[in-house]
Amino acid sequence: MTSVTNHDGKNPFADLGVRLGEPVNGQATTTAHVPTTASLKPGAAVRDLVDPKDPSYAEFPGQRFVAARWGQLWYRQRRRTQAAGS
Repeated sequence: MTSVTNHDGKNPFADLGVRLGEPVNGQATTTAHVPTTASLKPGAAVRDLVDPKDPSYAEFPGQRFVAARWGQLWYRQRRRTQAAGS
């Protein structure tokens, strides 16, 4: 894990920068979207599931529902930001 960004609010969550052990479709890093993980620190080893269709998205095993929901919201916001910048 390379970074932790906690997001506060009604449903707190965290974005974790993760360096992959093996690249997925040529991508060596990803962002895992998980419920708040205050106990994790940069440099910690984590296991994540990377979406092979979008290697920039990952989640922790067993956190699929929560992480997938926040990932969807993050992805929509990212698309809006990209569309606004075009």
